[in-house]
Amino acid sequence: MDGKQLRQYRETYELTQAALGDYLGIDASSISNWEAERRPITAENARRIEAVFASLAAGKTPPKSPPRPHWSVLRNKERVPYVAAFIRAYVARNSAAPSLTEIRRGVGFPVMRVINYMEAQGLIERPISRKGNPRYRAIRLR
Repeated sequence: MDGKQLRQYRETYELTQAALGDYLGIDASSISNWEAERRPITAENARRIEAVFASLAAGKTPPKSPPRPHWSVLRNKERVPYVAAFIRAYVARNSAAPSLTEIRRGVGFPVMRVINYMEAQGLIERPISRKGNPRYRAIRLR
């Protein structure tokens, strides 16, 4: 699904960007960015969008998703499940451990302090150096 299709579906069902955002648990500005193709729609969000439109096509009202907490209100300890879930999904998809940069892009919040916290707790290890740069060291769950 691309931005043009998203806008077409949204207008077909007479939804505002804010209303679609309520169903998805995200901000209307994200939908605006997707429709203008300033940002790509992730596979997870594409599935969620398709589920919303499938419910509307069936004549049902889709349930509203609770909003995701903004990263700034979460402590390092509370961010661990998000980072761990991303690492697990990344390894399942790519059969390789993600780098710090890849994790940052994937979870959408600064992760260095979270990674240091996870390393101190013994939850992860960073044994491999890619490209000779510490920023590219692979992160593995223990």
